[in-house]
Amino acid sequence: MPGRSLSKRFTSSISCQNMILLVCCFLLLAILLCFPGTALPLIRESILIWYQSLLPTLFPAMILSNIILYIFLNIKKYRFRIPFLSSVYHLDSYGCLVLLLGFLCGFPIGAYLCAKLVKEQRLSHWQGQYLLGFCNNLSPVFLVSIYCQLFPVLPKIPVLLLFYGIPLIYGDILSQWSIRSRAKKDINDTTVTHPQLPPGDLSGRSITEMIDYGITDALSSIVRLAGYIIFFRLLLLPLRLLEFDQTYSLILGNLIEITSGIQTYSQDVGASNIYDILVHTLPFMTFGGICCIGQTICMIRDSGLSILVYVRDKILQSILLIIILRLSLPFFG
Repeated sequence: MPGRSLSKRFTSSISCQNMILLVCCFLLLAILLCFPGTALPLIRESILIWYQSLLPTLFPAMILSNIILYIFLNIKKYRFRIPFLSSVYHLDSYGCLVLLLGFLCGFPIGAYLCAKLVKEQRLSHWQGQYLLGFCNNLSPVFLVSIYCQLFPVLPKIPVLLLFYGIPLIYGDILSQWSIRSRAKKDINDTTVTHPQLPPGDLSGRSITEMIDYGITDALSSIVRLAGYIIFFRLLLLPLRLLEFDQTYSLILGNLIEITSGIQTYSQDVGASNIYDILVHTLPFMTFGGICCIGQTICMIRDSGLSILVYVRDKILQSILLIIILRLSLPFFG
């Protein structure tokens, strides 16, 4: 029959991955039309999270990191290394720069810098993938101004040391375990990390041009992040409509979008025990959630970096954090 053959041609021409996405989009669109009273407040919350939390913290960090990066890209023979970082993590000059800016400016600056420098041929593919695994974390500003404000009982300094100590330890373990010989090869091979300047680089640009490029790139990235937050928070709509058990809702909420997940945990549970707060939030924050993975895919597009290796690294760091928290349980009384 013509209808059946048309349906068969359609299903054979669309991949399973696209079919799942198509079904999800139709389902969410139906929910938006049928339950606007539930959907619209969630969308407003998403925009407010982006406007109040991410825009004032990430956008300036993106602009400044872009300008800093362009200044160093403007230096044709940039070879400055930080001895400790270079020796422990086997990084060249640009690798040290990514490590510093990634940890100081936070997610998604780490992924953004790794992908940009790999595409600019300033980092080898190996170093970009290696750094992506442990330099793309939530920012210190996020932890201090959002996370610790939601849970005032948490001590800021120990939380920062614990949260950022895990990826630093993981990076060191990964380096010592499997890639020492290859790291030495990449560092000594200047044709890998410092080739002839690509046609689109910013060599010779004026200060005003570098500022303009920095703002334009940052603006494009921050607007995309708003779209990702809205889309992935829409995935929470079925949870609200079906009224899942609170425990499952909190777990799924944290796995989908971490900012709303920890906000929901602070409002619904409101735990005062430091250990309970850490064990129910920090592993999810280390992993980042599906929304962060989607944003990372956006940042590393066309760079050749693997999102599957990145997810593996994030899962292993979350497991390492859980193990350390379990071992430290006696210290929490």
